[in-house]
Order: sequence, then structure tokens, then C-alpha cells
Amino acid sequence: MGPNRGIQWAVVSLQSPPPGSRTEAPAKPVQMDQQQCVYIPRVLVVPVGGTVDFLNSDRLLHNLHSASSENPTFNRTQPKGRTIPVVFKKPEIVRIDCDLHTWMRAWVVVADHPFFVVTGPQGEFVLENVPPGKYTLKVWHETLGTVTRDVTVGDQDTTGLTVEMGKK
Repeated sequence: MGPNRGIQWAVVSLQSPPPGSRTEAPAKPVQMDQQQCVYIPRVLVVPVGGTVDFLNSDRLLHNLHSASSENPTFNRTQPKGRTIPVVFKKPEIVRIDCDLHTWMRAWVVVADHPFFVVTGPQGEFVLENVPPGKYTLKVWHETLGTVTRDVTVGDQDTTGLTVEMGKK
């Protein structure tokens, strides 16, 4: 949590995206690295059909152990310097753990439309190119769960919004 109570690593998306919104798998893979026994970044978004290159920059042996229901699970050892590419073909949130270092956890959010973003260090986010209209905004955080909120996007360049999350 940032000094202004902003929450980093939350995933913000439109639960009701504009009709016809589809995302293309990028030509280049996105990367998740293991540095000093921490996944970097902790949360990343990849489009359906996209590839995540899992890197190991540590001098230690790690492993990649996924927990998913829609995509095939994997459990692979990963020595220093090895890159393991994984393609994600179905939308879902996939948990990634290292069985050798139990505190290591990360999340891959597989998105079926382009209106997904991960919050920054102060909890800030920008969903780009959202056409004017009424939408349901969804915010997911690994500890705080999911919050939804109805929003209206107007013709202005930017629409400000504050979403509160917390355990009750």
C-alpha cells in the first residue's frame, strides 16, 4: 500500500467491455523474472494466446508451479539463466509459485480484451482508449478480493475515479 493508501498490483478491467473488443497476442512475449527470490513483476497481464517468458536471473535454482483451471498447469525446475516460455490460451487468473521458496508468488492475468491494467506503486491506473459509454469496472487484488463498480465514460480525455477496497 502506498502512502496515500493506494494499492499496488491490483488488476483493473472492464467487466463489460465495448462490443467487439478483442485483443491480439503480441508479437513479442512479456517477461516475468525471478530476482532475489521475488517474481518481477508480481502481477502481469497477457492477452489470450500470448506468451510469458519466465526468466531466472538469480544464482539459485527455482521452479515454476502454476495453479489454473482453464490453462494447462505446469511445474518446471528452472536453473539460473534459463528462460521458460509459456503460452496462455484461455482467459483466467493463474497463480505462479516457487515450491523451493514458499514466499515466492506471482500472478498472470490472461485477458480476453484490451481493457486490463495493473495498478502502479501509488494505486494509479489508466485504461486507454475506452469509448464513451456505461461499463462495469472490476478491480481484483490477490488479498483483498474483487470489487465492481458501475462507471460512465464521457467524451473528456480523462475520467477520474477512486475505488476503495478492503477486508470487512
